[in-house]
Amino acid sequence: MFWRQLLKGAIAVAQAEKDGEKRISLKLSIFLIVLSVLIIALAGMQIGKMFFWDQYEETTKLDRDLEIALDNVERDPNNVDYRVALGWVYFQRGQVEEAIREYKNALKLEPENMRAKFNLASAYIENGNLEDARLLMEEYVKKNPLHASGYSILGLIYSELGEYEKAISNFKESIRISPGNTNVYYQLGIAYEKAGDVDKAREYYQKTLEYNPNFKQARKALERLGNHQ
Repeated sequence: MFWRQLLKGAIAVAQAEKDGEKRISLKLSIFLIVLSVLIIALAGMQIGKMFFWDQYEETTKLDRDLEIALDNVERDPNNVDYRVALGWVYFQRGQVEEAIREYKNALKLEPENMRAKFNLASAYIENGNLEDARLLMEEYVKKNPLHASGYSILGLIYSELGEYEKAISNFKESIRISPGNTNVYYQLGIAYEKAGDVDKAREYYQKTLEYNPNFKQARKALERLGNHQ
């Protein structure tokens, strides 16, 4: 009863970087893949507070979410859901080290909590700790073989590590489970292009545009490679 959905729809694709870089940022890729499906629990919210905060000072939604999450953890520090929720608020605020701390606290309480592991891997990626992220996500997909986002995240990690064949394999598994994620098609195009297979890269950039004609990065990639239909 106390679960609520924090995220409504996918985040719009960011503009290409000023120097014409063909990749969108790793952080944005993660958000585009994960935030469209991830539901985080924020239990026991003190709704009454929300009616009074703005009487005294202007606060953002994340400020309010943080206060609620901190209150929940203070009230029940051994609640795993509260710890994960606090970590998620920290991550949204860009406080990655604090997010990592809370996810680790959650795992101390419940070592096999998959949501905490998934979120911790995302925080590790943001922090540049790709090896620890890889280990967590490899374990995650083994225990959650039908979670498309898990394969997408693992594909991004492999792509960043330069292991493009493994990246391609995981992206394809994500698509097999959940077809239609345009960002995964785009990342497949990037992985193929980096692996030297321009024809396949072009194929997946085109497929990205079939699903989303407004995907500017995919269109620019095709223009760069030459759109041979």
